[in-house]
Amino acid sequence: MNKRIFELLKQATTDINPQDREWVFSRVDQVKFAELIVEACAQHVLNDTDRHRKEYFADLVKTTFWDK
Repeated sequence: MNKRIFELLKQATTDINPQDREWVFSRVDQVKFAELIVEACAQHVLNDTDRHRKEYFADLVKTTFWDK
């Protein structure tokens, strides 16, 4: 995985320290992680594609993965 994927994974992760114990564990919100990846892909399309087609392709990426 590249650096950007690890950044997105970190954004989707919550560290949990139950009752102020010495140990901490992490919980990854898998849905949030997937949404962040899709949004990053759509943003990449918006930044790098011909201006006449970029919104179409960004929406295509989003609708392929989201039920919205």
